[in-house]
Amino acid sequence: MEQQICPSCGAKLRHTSEIEWACDHCGNLFSHGEGAYCPACKVLNPADARFCSRCGAHLIRRCPSCNHENPLSAEYCANCGVALDIVTVLMMRLEDREGESASRRAEEAAAVKEADQRYSEEIRRDLERREQERLAELAALRAESQRQQRIISNVMIVAGVIVIIIVVVAVVLSLR
Repeated sequence: MEQQICPSCGAKLRHTSEIEWACDHCGNLFSHGEGAYCPACKVLNPADARFCSRCGAHLIRRCPSCNHENPLSAEYCANCGVALDIVTVLMMRLEDREGESASRRAEEAAAVKEADQRYSEEIRRDLERREQERLAELAALRAESQRQQRIISNVMIVAGVIVIIIVVVAVVLSLR
């Protein structure tokens, strides 16, 4: 008799009856066309059953590509050959769209770059305007400071002259 392999886990199946095989590794039961065992509760259901008569679990795997009903043990669709594992299907779809999304990402990147350049230019102009205003304010403050220093210098000169005049007057008056 030919050795059977469990389609769920890959372990060897043990022949339990004329129509039934059991996997000692994962506990799944399999039959030769007379029915389908539920993977959840292990009840034998009619071969054409889509859901378990005891627990309601799915007894088929629907192909995400062509919608064909496949046995639970199938890893690829018997109708179109697409992987029945949803993660694999999503990865394949992602790879198919890679070219499309790469060009879309390039367009988005160009738009973001252009917007960033416009924003940077606007910020640069604003900073230049503020710097010009700051420099003008500093120049005005410097001019005011110089004016005040000239006034203070003139006052000091006048005060010095007055002190000299007072000293000279005092010396002349004392000599007399």
